[in-house]
Amino acid sequence: MEDFRLQLGELLDGMLASGQTPMFLVCDLDGIEYMKKVHGAESLPKFHEAAIAALTSTTNGADAFTYGESRIVAILVAEDYDRLKTFALIQK
Repeated sequence: MEDFRLQLGELLDGMLASGQTPMFLVCDLDGIEYMKKVHGAESLPKFHEAAIAALTSTTNGADAFTYGESRIVAILVAEDYDRLKTFALIQK
């Protein structure tokens, strides 16, 4: 399994060096256990790819990756998503 921490570190360092503030968007994939039970574990990579593609397209090409089986993480440029930051702070 490839260690994503090196790539994540390079991505974050590049963003910070260019003056951008990274913001993490974490999406829980509710229902993943049901999907695995019904369609089998071999269906998960295809589902993950589709979910990442959907998240990437809705965030104008943000980098995204899976974290475990049930979570997707996207790295956004915080300055582009002020309303999302406000919503996240309200939820705390």
